Amino acid sequence: WVEGFSKARVTFLDQITTPILAQVIDGWRDETKKAEVKISNYRIRKRLATLKRALSWAKDRHPEFEIPFDAGFVERQAGGAEKAQKRKYLEKEQIDRLVEEARKMNGRSLGYMLGDLIELMAYSGLREQEAFTLRWRAVDFENRELRVENEKCPQDIELRAVPFNKNLQSLFT
Repeated sequence: WVEGFSKARVTFLDQITTPILAQVIDGWRDETKKAEVKISNYRIRKRLATLKRALSWAKDRHPEFEIPFDAGFVERQAGGAEKAQKRKYLEKEQIDRLVEEARKMNGRSLGYMLGDLIELMAYSGLREQEAFTLRWRAVDFENRELRVENEKCPQDIELRAVPFNKNLQSLFT
């Protein structure tokens, strides 16, 4: 927001208008076109909700201040929900090439650790945080599975078992 408002030469809250907001949102869209990653309607809605909370705080302190947009503005700017995009998965050759390149960089030990982490995530389906927090005690060689704790609520002690496949088995041996 700060960057967008700076480009629009907004220095005071009462200078924020609906056209200025539309200009800032168009700026986001232009920036994401350059990066070849489209800003989602969901992200625009979230950003507008955050701004509305900040402006509501200002209105509580200065009752004469008016919030310059309503739900209709949000709907016009963000539009409807996008269709869920199909996930793109790496092919085995792409994973192998990525691991090979990782092992070449940052000296021997760091590169090999990164390569092992990439392989672990690719062959087990673990999320990034699950892979980072995985401990050897979670690897059950006897039952050929990984026991992964619920990362959001570790106190619940819910375990998810990820069975070994041949690639994962070879990674651990």
